[in-house]
Amino acid sequence: MRTNLLERYILRCSPMAHQAWLSLIDKTLLLRSLPFAAFDTQTSTILQDGGQTANNEPISGISVICSASSATSNLSGVVSSKRGQVLDGVVRYGDDRVIVLESKLTEGASEYQAVNINLNGQPVKFERAVHISWRDVLAAFSDIADERRALVGGAERLIIKDFLRVRSGASHNGAYATSHDLREQGHPARGS
Repeated sequence: MRTNLLERYILRCSPMAHQAWLSLIDKTLLLRSLPFAAFDTQTSTILQDGGQTANNEPISGISVICSASSATSNLSGVVSSKRGQVLDGVVRYGDDRVIVLESKLTEGASEYQAVNINLNGQPVKFERAVHISWRDVLAAFSDIADERRALVGGAERLIIKDFLRVRSGASHNGAYATSHDLREQGHPARGS
């Protein structure tokens, strides 16, 4: 559910939030340099169009786990697996790049799903697996939606703020925190 909201609303409707999310995954990824993004959620396959690329070359992939734990950079490499899978989210940037997302709302979530991907014979070559924290994502989005900063406005700000409000329903498990909690933890969030 949280991944659906992230992909369907925030990443699709707010280029600034999309770039902030990409920067948490890889600081060198620039939204303006990538082809238009296509989104899919709760899917067993990475590429929905039969998997063939225009140039018959593999698509570069990054597997991401987003959890309540602090971000780490020590994930093992992605391996091809035969496991039955339901990927929480897939963001495909044409034939240039694909990001596979697993979302976990608890601390200490296993990296197993993020590093064991069933390619189903599709032409994806994973560069690495990355662990990002929901707290970092929410801090970035909260900062972007802050009226005093005037980074976004109108419907874009409302969509981000609505997403940030949803997190309050899950705050009991530690995945989401109030803006006050984010500031207390040293994040730059200025309010939501």
